[in-house]
Amino acid sequence: MATPTPDPPPAPSADPPAGAAPARRGARPSPREVLVRVWAHRRARPEGLRRAGRAAGVVLVVLAGATLGAAMTPAVPASVGPLRLDVRVVPSLDPGVHLLLPPAGRVTFDTDVAPFAVEAAVSEVDPEKARALITSPGAL
Repeated sequence: MATPTPDPPPAPSADPPAGAAPARRGARPSPREVLVRVWAHRRARPEGLRRAGRAAGVVLVVLAGATLGAAMTPAVPASVGPLRLDVRVVPSLDPGVHLLLPPAGRVTFDTDVAPFAVEAAVSEVDPEKARALITSPGAL
């Protein structure tokens, strides 16, 4: 008994499928073909992922702008009792109020959790006002 041999596969058609652009070897795809591929890829991404990416971008730009603005803010002079202070807001991973006492060091008060700190540097002490404050604390 002879076994039947299977039919050979059909030869590929030289005509492209309906609606498709003809294949061009070695040539660049047309701008339309590129746009079709890009938009098909874009539709494949979930809408929620695109929204999350946009929101993350906005948050990143806002934080960068706020940090840059705070870093560029100049110190403001202020008088508190017998002290003359230079106060400024700076971006910081150690938030709170930092009182800088140049000969003695630094005193820190944990007042908030924002990524900014208020730095107050003592620039001058009025000895007459300090003496009056020490002799009569009620005058404060």
